[in-house]
Amino acid sequence: MPSKNPPAAENAPAARFAVAMPLWLVGFVALDLAVVLTALLTAESLIGLGLPGCGINSACAAAAASVYGKVPGLQMPVSYVGLAYFLSMLLGWLLAAQHGVTKGYRNAARLGVAASIFFVAMLIREGHLCWYCVLSHAANFVFWLMVEITSASKVSVRGVMSKVAVAFVVLAVGLQGAHTVVKKQENQKQEDKLAESTAAIAAASKEKAAQIAQSPTPTPTEPPAATNGNAAMNSPNGAPAQPPKKPDATPQPPAANTASVQPKAAENTQKVTFEPGETGADRPWTGGFTGRWLRGPEKASIRIVMLFDYQCIDCQRIETTQVKQLMQQRNDVSLSVKHFPMCADCNPGFATRNLHPNACWAARAAEAAGILYGNEGFWKMHDWLFERKGAFTDHDLSEGLAALGFARPKFIEVMKSEETLRRVTSDINEGMWLGLYYTPMIFINGVELKGVFAHNAVTRAVESLAMQNLPPMTCDQDQPPPAMEKVLADWREGPPRMLPPDPQSWPRGDATAPLRVVLWGDYQEPYTAKADALIRKILATLPKSYYEFRHYPVNQLCNPAGSTTKHPLACRAAAAAEAAGMLGGAEAYWHMHDWLMTSQQTFNDAALRDAAMGMGLDPDALFAQMESQEVKNAIAEDAKTARSLGLQSIPFIFVNDRHVQRWMVGDKSVIDLILNEAAGRK
Repeated sequence: MPSKNPPAAENAPAARFAVAMPLWLVGFVALDLAVVLTALLTAESLIGLGLPGCGINSACAAAAASVYGKVPGLQMPVSYVGLAYFLSMLLGWLLAAQHGVTKGYRNAARLGVAASIFFVAMLIREGHLCWYCVLSHAANFVFWLMVEITSASKVSVRGVMSKVAVAFVVLAVGLQGAHTVVKKQENQKQEDKLAESTAAIAAASKEKAAQIAQSPTPTPTEPPAATNGNAAMNSPNGAPAQPPKKPDATPQPPAANTASVQPKAAENTQKVTFEPGETGADRPWTGGFTGRWLRGPEKASIRIVMLFDYQCIDCQRIETTQVKQLMQQRNDVSLSVKHFPMCADCNPGFATRNLHPNACWAARAAEAAGILYGNEGFWKMHDWLFERKGAFTDHDLSEGLAALGFARPKFIEVMKSEETLRRVTSDINEGMWLGLYYTPMIFINGVELKGVFAHNAVTRAVESLAMQNLPPMTCDQDQPPPAMEKVLADWREGPPRMLPPDPQSWPRGDATAPLRVVLWGDYQEPYTAKADALIRKILATLPKSYYEFRHYPVNQLCNPAGSTTKHPLACRAAAAAEAAGMLGGAEAYWHMHDWLMTSQQTFNDAALRDAAMGMGLDPDALFAQMESQEVKNAIAEDAKTARSLGLQSIPFIFVNDRHVQRWMVGDKSVIDLILNEAAGRK
C-alpha cells in the first residue's frame, strides 16, 4: 500500500523544527525576559517608574547618565534601543517557529550579543552594576545561544529581516519621539528652577551688600581657611564633633581593577552627629559658609560652594565641563567644596546601599593632600581624582602620588588618619543639616542654585550674576538655611498640579476649604500610617480643611501601575476601606480607615470580620463587596492617577495642589510646617 504522506514531508521545515522546539521555547522566554527588563528601564526613563534600585545616584542612574548610556549624537538612552531591538527580534523569533533561522537574523543576533558583551564590560569597568541591565544582557546571551543552535531556514533573508528591520526602525523612532517630548518637559522644569534661583541669588547678594554698606561696624567672623585647612567643624552645641574610631594604620592591597581598599565599615564609620537642620538650629560650622580649601580670590563677587562625591557622574560632568573652565577664565569667581560621598565606609546614610564604593577614600585622599601640601596640594589631588572618576587601585594611587610629587608613605599614613575621616564626616553632617537630597548640591553666595541639571546651568548662572555687577565680598554673610526651611521652600516654590478628581472618593471636610490635602498611600505601609496620623492631628485643630486619602497599595495584584509587591495584604486592606465606604458611606469609610491604619501588624480576615461587626457593618456583605469589580476599579484608578502625577514613593502627598517632596527630615516632621503655612498660620 502506498504511503499516505509523500516522502518529502519527512524533511519539511515544520517537522525538522519541531525537534528543536524546546530550544525555541528557551529562546522565547529569554527574549521575553529581556523585553520586560528593558521595558522597565525605558519606563523608568520616560515616566519615573520608581524601580527599586533605580533612584537618584543609583547604579542604574549612573549607567544611564554615563557616556555609554546614550546613543552618540541622538542622546537617546540605550535602553530604548535595547527595547526596540528585543521586540523586533521577538517578531523574527516568532517567524522562526515556522521557518527556522535565516542568515540575516542569525547575524543580527550575533551583533546583539556583541553589543551586550561590550555594555557588560563597560558596566563592570565603570562600577555601574545595574542589575536590570546585567540581567537583560544575560537573557540576550541565552537567546543568542538558542539562535546558534537552531536549524537554518530556507526562506529568503529579505522576507524575514525586512519585517524585523521595519519593526526596529518604527519602535526606535517612536521611543525617541516620546523621549524627546519627556526631555523637553523635564528641561523646561530645570530651566524654570534655574531662572528663579539665579534671580534669588542676585537679590540676596544685593541685599547683603546693602546691609554691609549701611553697617559701620560689621560683626567680624572667621575667614575661610584657604591655605591650611585646619578649621574645625562644630556640632550644634558648639563642641567639636567626636572623632571616629581609629582605622587601620595601613591600607591593604586592593584587588586588580577595583576601587581602592575598603576597611571594615564598623572600623571606619562615624555616626552623623548633627540633627537635620531646623529653623533656629545652630549651624554646624563657624563663620561664613565655605569649604576648607579655596580656589580663586577670598573676596569674590560670585562664591561657589559645591557639595559633591568624586564618583558622582553629574558632579564629574559639572566640574569638568563648567566649573573648571569658569575658574580658568574668570577672576571674579571663587570655588570651595564639601564632601558628601555616597559610600557606606564613612556615610551612615548609605550603610545599606554602597553606591560609590571608593568615594570615601577619594575624599580622604583629597584631604590628606591638603593637610600635607596645603591649598595647592588639595586642588592637585582634587583634579586627579575627578580625572579618574574617583576610582583608583593601590597601584593607581602610587603612580598618581609620584606624578603629583607627593611622598607615598607619609601620604598613606595621613589618608588613613582620624583627621581625614573627621573632616569628611563633618562635611557629611553639614550636607544633612542643609537637607541635601542629591549631589551635586551647589550654593552661590550662600543661596542654593536649583535647576543644576539644565544645560550649562552653572556657567549660565555665573554669567547672569556677573552682569549684575555684584560687589566682591567674603563668605562671611553667606549662610544658607537649614533643611527644614529648604524642604518648606521646595514645597512653596513647587508648581501647582491639577489633580484628577477621584470618581469614587470619601473626602473629609469641605472641598472649598483654604487647606486641601491629598495623600496616596498603602494601609500596610508604616510611613503612610505615620503621615496620615500627623496630617489628621493638625487638621483637627483647623476650623476648615479638606483631606482625601487615595490608594496606592504596593502589590501588583491590585495595582496595575506598580512595579513590585512588598505588602501581601495591601490589596485586601484597600478593598476593605473601599467596600466599607460603598456599604456605609463616608462615615463607615473613615471608621474602617482608622482601624486599618492602627492595625497594620494584626490585620487579617478574622480581625477584619470582628472590626466590621463593631462598626455596624455586615461582615458577609463587606467581604462580598471587597471582591466586586467596582472596588477593584476604584483602587486601580487611584494607583494609575498617582503614577501619572509622577509618584516614585509613598506616602505621596499634595498640599494645596503642590507636591510635598519630603514630609520628614531625618526623624523630624516637616508636614506640620507645610500645613500651617498653607492654612495661613505661622
